[in-house]
Amino acid sequence: MSQDEIKTKLRIRSSEDLSLQMDGLLALAKVLNKQLDQWYLSGGTLLGAHRDGDFIPWDWDVEVTVLTEEAQPKKGVLLKGLLQAGFAISSNDPSHNNFKIVASGWGTEYEILGRYLKDDGKVRARPMTEVPARFFETHEVVRFRGQSFPAPSPVGDFLHALYGDWRTPLKTI
Repeated sequence: MSQDEIKTKLRIRSSEDLSLQMDGLLALAKVLNKQLDQWYLSGGTLLGAHRDGDFIPWDWDVEVTVLTEEAQPKKGVLLKGLLQAGFAISSNDPSHNNFKIVASGWGTEYEILGRYLKDDGKVRARPMTEVPARFFETHEVVRFRGQSFPAPSPVGDFLHALYGDWRTPLKTI
């Protein structure tokens, strides 16, 4: 990664940038709500919403989790819906182990990340991370910027499974 890329990723987003990012998240939520029964805020997006009540200003993307077995067969309609909503598709991986759609718009990248259920039925996985499947059996509602979004439940336990000490803010790239 070049020094310019590092500086871009570490920059603090302005309030205008974050407002645009929310506009994009709302557009993404409309697409996901229309096509999927289950999706969840995740990663740094969920961390900021739950811990800080807002986006993390130095986080450069928005992440949502979908259940691979639901999203994978609907990949075509998801892609079509994203394009119709004004997103550009940066990349997509339809594979079972790494289902991922990256859509760009509103000055941000939006990552739709699939988690597949492992054979034991107790774990949902992505490359490099595994969490108990129980987090996706129900959802909690997380509110930020005046909007409600679904999140794995219980949120604090899910964040602990991902990050360990999620309460201490860290600036990372």
